[in-house]
Amino acid sequence: MSAIKKMGIDAWLRLQLDPEKIAPTKAELKLSELTTLKMSPAQLKANRDSLNSQGIKADKEYIDATIARQIWSERQLFEVMVDFWNDFLHVGPEFDNSDLVRGAFDRDVIRKHALGNYADMLVAGNRHPALLIYLNQTQSHKDEVNENLARENLELYSVGVDGGYKEADVRQAALLQTGRTINQDFEYVFQPSRHYVGHVKVLGFSSSNDSAEGGDQASEAYFRYLANHSSTARYVAQNLATRFVSDTPPKSLVDRLAKTYTANKTAIKPVLMTLFSSSEFWASVGQKVRRPMEYLAATYRTLGVGPDASPGYQASGGRGRSPPG
Repeated sequence: MSAIKKMGIDAWLRLQLDPEKIAPTKAELKLSELTTLKMSPAQLKANRDSLNSQGIKADKEYIDATIARQIWSERQLFEVMVDFWNDFLHVGPEFDNSDLVRGAFDRDVIRKHALGNYADMLVAGNRHPALLIYLNQTQSHKDEVNENLARENLELYSVGVDGGYKEADVRQAALLQTGRTINQDFEYVFQPSRHYVGHVKVLGFSSSNDSAEGGDQASEAYFRYLANHSSTARYVAQNLATRFVSDTPPKSLVDRLAKTYTANKTAIKPVLMTLFSSSEFWASVGQKVRRPMEYLAATYRTLGVGPDASPGYQASGGRGRSPPG
């Protein structure tokens, strides 16, 4: 609040939409102690035994870092949007090998694109081992198609359950996505030998899909089509308005946000500017109930709790270092 009072709300919002210009806090710099945060899934796999012997859990460090950033970062809007997109493009916290890939998904998909554009985020998500493992895409190939990821790309990650797709669209999308998998180092690979070849049509998207080698490009074109679909624009707008304004946001606001999303080709910042410039947003101040994690972060901020450990604190697990908080 002190920064808002000093700068004024308009200047503060402009700065928040440009988070790279905001210096990291002492607590964020302290996160460098969590060495797994910058490691790739391949590096985590190679060092898994060593990390385990030291009591270091990559998935726990990712959670610790998330909480620390929500409490202590001055890039507050960015952290809110990271939380929003982790809900929207959801990948659960625990599944096979989640310790190797879940933190990287947050870093390389969500945080990288949180204030960028959604089309790039959706493409990146569908190339990430976390999403491919979590929704069983690694088990899908032309002779035995798994529809899980294809369904969620439509129902949860783009047009929404009321977006107009049918079961036939799910099947066609699943065929198009075959061949997308990972290698033994948990890196994305496209395997033409696993890809279904043949014409596909999903909603208004159509592809000849006439070669196994071209399947990767064909499916990426499909993801970008989904991200730019009018139903996706409305679904993203509805979710943003629900998060920031009301559980039942005004249709007029959702319409304006969707129009901005479409006009700016899925860019997020213009949508947020439309949202924060709206009378509906300002009329909602004090009306939304905080979620549990938001209460926790707000309480820590209000109490002025810092990132340094108390005198005499001894870290558990024999690691000999203080946690980020």
